[in-house]
This record gives sequence, C-alpha cells and structure tokens, in this order.
Amino acid sequence: MKTITNTKFKMIRVFVLFFLTFSSCDEEVLELSNPEQFTLETYFKTPDQIVQGTNAAYAAFFQHWIGSYQWPEIWDVLGNETEATAGALGSYHEVPIIQMRAYQHNQFNRTVENLWRMYYMMILRSNLVIDSADAYLAENDANELVIRSRGEAYFLRGWAYFNLANLWGDVPLRLSFDQSENVDAPLSSAEDVWAVAESDLKIAQSLLKEVGEIPDTELGRATKGSATGLLGKLYLYNDRLPEAEIELAKLEGHYDLLPAEDYLYNFGEINENNIESVFEFQCTYAGQGGSTAMFTNVEGGSAPFLNNMMQQLHSWNGWPNWKFQPEKTEVFIYDDESGTEFIDPRGAETFYGGVAGDDTWCDYCPENPNRPYDFEGLQYFWKKKNNRETRPDETGPGAGGAASGNNVRIMRYADVLLMRAEIQLMQGNAPGCVDFINRVRRRFGIFEYNAANYSDSEVFELLKREREIELMGEGSRFRDLKRWGILEETLNPEFQDKYGTQPVNASHYFFPIPQGELDTNFGI
Repeated sequence: MKTITNTKFKMIRVFVLFFLTFSSCDEEVLELSNPEQFTLETYFKTPDQIVQGTNAAYAAFFQHWIGSYQWPEIWDVLGNETEATAGALGSYHEVPIIQMRAYQHNQFNRTVENLWRMYYMMILRSNLVIDSADAYLAENDANELVIRSRGEAYFLRGWAYFNLANLWGDVPLRLSFDQSENVDAPLSSAEDVWAVAESDLKIAQSLLKEVGEIPDTELGRATKGSATGLLGKLYLYNDRLPEAEIELAKLEGHYDLLPAEDYLYNFGEINENNIESVFEFQCTYAGQGGSTAMFTNVEGGSAPFLNNMMQQLHSWNGWPNWKFQPEKTEVFIYDDESGTEFIDPRGAETFYGGVAGDDTWCDYCPENPNRPYDFEGLQYFWKKKNNRETRPDETGPGAGGAASGNNVRIMRYADVLLMRAEIQLMQGNAPGCVDFINRVRRRFGIFEYNAANYSDSEVFELLKREREIELMGEGSRFRDLKRWGILEETLNPEFQDKYGTQPVNASHYFFPIPQGELDTNFGI
C-alpha cells in the first residue's frame, strides 16, 4: 500500500513540473485551432455560407419539440378547439399541454419554456446572419444572396419578437450575435419589443422580393408579402388601424383565395406555398422510417429530417392523442338570413363526423377512394391536420404515418381579408366589414350577409364566428379572444359546461417567463 502511495505522489510531482514548464512557454503554443471547426473568424464569410446561416434560422422552428411536435397543440388547447384522448391523458410528453388546456400552466411548464427557447434561438441565429451580412456588404459589392438572407433574417427576428411581445409582453431584447456584454439582459417594455419587431419587418419589407418575382425553387422563403402581412397584423394588434389597412391592402393582386375544391391545399402536403399562402414554415416528409426528432432537436439526431407529427397525433389510425372538440361542431350550424338552419360547408373541410363534418375519407386515394367514415366508433377527428384524404395506410410507430411533411401555415390570405374586415368595423365602417366577410364566404358559395340587417355589435358577432369557422385549428382563436379582451368571458362558460371549471383569469393574457430564464438571466 505504501509503495502505491509513493508511486502516486511521484506521478503527481512529475505532472505538476510538466504543467509549470509548459505553461511558462510562449502562449502561442497553446493557441491551437481546429481547421475543421466553424467559427466566426473562419465561417459565415461567403454568400453561400450566409445562406446556410439563414437556413439554420428557419430550422430553429423545429427546436425544442415545437415545430416537430407541439405547435398546433398549444393553440388548439388554449382556444378550446381540440379534445384530449386517453392517449394524450396517459402520455408523459403531453403533460405540459394538458396543463395548458386546463389553464394551469406556469413558469415551470416545459412547453412554455420550449416555446420561449425556440423564439430566442431564432433570434440568435438571425442575429448571426444580420451581423455576417452587414460585415460582408461593408467589404464587398452588393450580392443578391446576401441581401436576400439579410431580409429573411430580419423577417424571422421580427416574427419572433412579434410573438414574444404578444405572448409575454416585457422580454429581454438581444439585437446582436455577440452577447458578451449583455449576458444578463434586463426586461424591455412590451412597447420597445413591438418597436423592434416593427423596425425589423420594415427592413425585411424593403429587402425582400414579391412572391411573384422569385423562382419556384425558392418558394417557402419569406417574401415582401410575408413581411407586409405580418407588419399589417402588428399594426392591428397595436390598434394602429389606418396603418394596418395600408399594409394589408398591399397584398391585393399578389395573393388570392384558392377555389373551394382546392381548400385542403391550405393544410396538407399537396400544392403547398400556393397563392393563398402568405407565409408557412417548410416541412419535409421523409417517408417510411423517417425520424422526426420530435423529442429532441432536429439537428441533434442521426436523421435530421424536417418532419412534424401533426398527422400522427390528430388521426385515428396513428397516435390519436387529439380529437376534434365535439362542442365546436355546433359553430358550423347556424341560421341564414331567412332564419332557416344552415350547415356551413367548411365543417366538412375541417373535421370528420356528425352532421356538419365529412362522412368519407381517402377521397383522393388512387385505390378505394371515398371510404365511409366510422362516426359511431370514432366520433370526431380533425381533417385539417392530417393526410387521411391522400395517404391512408401508413400507421403505427416507425411507419411513414409517424410523420408528415405538412407545412405549418402561419398566415394565409383568408386571414388577411378577415383582418381587413375587422379594421373596417373598428373604424366605424360596418358595411365595409361585411363586404370582406362576404369575400371569404363567396369561395364556397355560402349565402352572403346584408349589412343593412345588422347593428355594429351584431356585425362583430358575425366577424367572430367567421374567423372561428374559417381559421379553426390554425392557432387563431386564442390570440383573437385575447386581443379583443374577451378571453375569460368566452372560454370560462365553455369550460364550465365541459369540465365544470372556470380556470381562465386575467393572468392568462400573458405567459409566465420560464423558470429556466429566471435562473440563468440575472438581469431580470
């Protein structure tokens, strides 16, 4: 034992002497660099490399479970548009979403924190692109790829700050990639955050091209129209109505509503980035066996596909965690102008089952199309969120049905028209509001409203119903109710009828800052 101890002591002495000798040498000996390592000094210097940085900023959407897994669930539960199945109630991964459904989310909620982290990752990566593009343009001639990348980065950063201001209010502002002097960033006022989002979107608007000016191979990237639509929405959310109308009106002629027979192109994998799409995040269906990286980060897995789980989690022959909210079927049944009960045809484009929903599926399958939907056994399921009209037989974990390539739609032109309807009403022009509502209804040949038959308050009820029907399951209702200041009075009666609780209160107009941020950012 003594021999071993002496041996260890001698080894320690040799190591200390070696360390002291080595450390006394020229410090340049220690400054070794890996030529394969990407650093700010060696990378993001060329147009192609800056484009890669922009692509990474888009990919931030898939980080922390959000784009690949929980994006639709967050808004569905907050707007009371979906119903948890036994699969969701028994899933560890759905626990934070179940908490949000009950309006019991707090600073420890994993999904709230992941959403926060996703936005700030997008900001971090966008800042890298902006800083790199500025440095490149300061030393080189103007380059189209660099200018486009700079515009896209400003759009993505503006989109992230738009959402942070809307969902959290006061948040830290980080406006450069180098945060060495701003590690502990204090909270900035919501007013300042909105101002940054506005500035970013204006810059993006000035740098990006219209959708009709870009090649088909680049469809899906942010465009001038994307920035203009989001800027108009920002003005609407901040009650700057004349400015909102000016911006949203600029989209006329660049976008249009799809015909009724192509309505599902707004939600599935076919004909994505179409004329109705103002902006959507790009997803790719990897096929049989494709990993979704749904419980990790898309760049950290062995198969970094840009899939999402939307189809699998909302379809009866997948992992059926979420069904269509049965009470929402009633929204699609209302009286026409003569007082006769009317069933809105958009119900059959939104969900399966019941009187107002679709009663067949696989309508576009090459074999055995128009299969009867088993309403008695299945009740209601989403149609918008899955591909059961075109891909029927991929089921179970590990099969192709475990993922989808459905792009995540952020804004489409129907939403733009209904925002313009709202602007007209809020400026005292109820007939103008009804005109925009009727433009959306005209797609399906639905009876049109006569503005003379309604008071201003009744027109607002028409607008609320139209937005709910047209945009159901698209992440709109929670934000609409919040913006109008009627979140509690609308949702509490619905929760009371269904769950016997009234959980919504004033604190739910904003998400809590995640505990992880409070623990690591001492500026708050």
